[in-house]
Amino acid sequence: MAVRTMTFRDYMEWSLLDPDIGYYTHRAKIGFSGSDFVTAPEVSPVFSLLIAEQVVELDGYLGNPEKFYLIEAGPGNGTLMRSILTYMKLIEPHLFDRVCPVMIEASPFLKQHQEKQLSGLLLKNPPVWLDITSLPAEKMEGVILGNEFLDALPAHWIKSINGELMEVYVEIETDGVVRQTHKPLLNPEIRQYFNWVGVRLPDGCETEVSLSAISMLEKLDSIMRRGFMLWIDYGDSSSEKYSKRRNRGTLRGFKDHQLIDQVLAHPPGSIDLTAHVDFTGVLKRLLELGHRLEGYSDQMSYLIALGIEQVLEENQLSESEALAASTLIHPLQMGRIFKVLLTSKGVEQKAGLKGFPRESLLPLFVPENGFQV
Repeated sequence: MAVRTMTFRDYMEWSLLDPDIGYYTHRAKIGFSGSDFVTAPEVSPVFSLLIAEQVVELDGYLGNPEKFYLIEAGPGNGTLMRSILTYMKLIEPHLFDRVCPVMIEASPFLKQHQEKQLSGLLLKNPPVWLDITSLPAEKMEGVILGNEFLDALPAHWIKSINGELMEVYVEIETDGVVRQTHKPLLNPEIRQYFNWVGVRLPDGCETEVSLSAISMLEKLDSIMRRGFMLWIDYGDSSSEKYSKRRNRGTLRGFKDHQLIDQVLAHPPGSIDLTAHVDFTGVLKRLLELGHRLEGYSDQMSYLIALGIEQVLEENQLSESEALAASTLIHPLQMGRIFKVLLTSKGVEQKAGLKGFPRESLLPLFVPENGFQV
C-alpha cells in the first residue's frame, strides 16, 4: 500500500530541495571530476568572459549606476559569478568597484561552495545571499541572470490521454519503490497556462508545465527597479515544446554525466531533475510585468555575436581548451539546444546590443503580441 502520494511537481521539489534528502541540499555535483553534470562556465572560461563583457555593456546602457547589482539566480557551485567578477576586474575595474554581487540560493550546501569561490576577490561590496522567499523591499538597478536555473524549478507532469488532460502523481511505497499514476487534471492554472501561451497539447503527448518558473520571474522582478534579465537555458518556444515532435516531453535526470529518461527509477534525491524551459511563457510574463524584449537567440549565435571566434583566434589555447570552448557553439552539442533571452525594464531603447544582431534572432511567438524579434 502506498504511504505517500503527491503530484510529480511536489515530488520534484521534495527530491531536489528537501532539507533531509534533497539533491541540491546535500549532494549536487557540478563539474567534471566525480560530478553528475557540467554547465557552460565549467566547460570553458571563455563563456564567462563573454558574459562579463555583455554585463559591462549593459552597465553602460544603465548609465553606470553608483551601485550595480549583479544578481545570479541559482549560482550552482559559484563558478560563473566568480569568473564574471574576475574578468570584470580586468576589463572594467570601475565597474568592479561598484558591483554588488547577490546570489539567490535556497541550498546551504551550495552556498558553502559559492562562499569559497568568491573568497579573496577583494570586493568593495561584499556578496550577499538571499532566499527567494524573503527578498528585500529595496529596488535594485543592474542585471539578473540565470544559467541553467529555470529548467530545475519544479514542474507539473501532464499527459493528454484520449483528449483529456491528466496529471502524473507519484506513489511512494512502504518498501521505497516509487511508482507513477495518472489522475484527472484538477489544477485550473495549468489549463489556463496552455490557453495563455496559445497552444493545445496534442492527444497522446506528455509534457511539463512549470508554474514555478513564472512565479520565480514575478518575485525577481519585484526587486528590479531598472535593469536587465538574462536567461540562458535549454528550452524552446511553446509551439515547439508542446508539439507532437516533443510527444514524450523533456523531463530528464542526470547522474554521473549520464542522461536518465526513467527518472522515477532512481531513489528520491539521488539525481538531478530538469525539464526544458518554455521561453514563450517566460517572455510573455516578463512583457506583462513591463519588460521589453532585447533579444532571443540560440547559444551558438549569441556567443558568436559576442565574439567567441575572435577570442579563440587571439588566445593561445591548448587543443583541449579550444575543443572544450567549441562545444559551447557546436550545433549538435550546446549550440542549438540552449537558448538566450534578454529583456530590459525601465531602460531607454537602444539598438545594437552586441549579442543579438537582427540576423541571428529567433522568432518567439507570444499570443496577442505577435513575433517579438
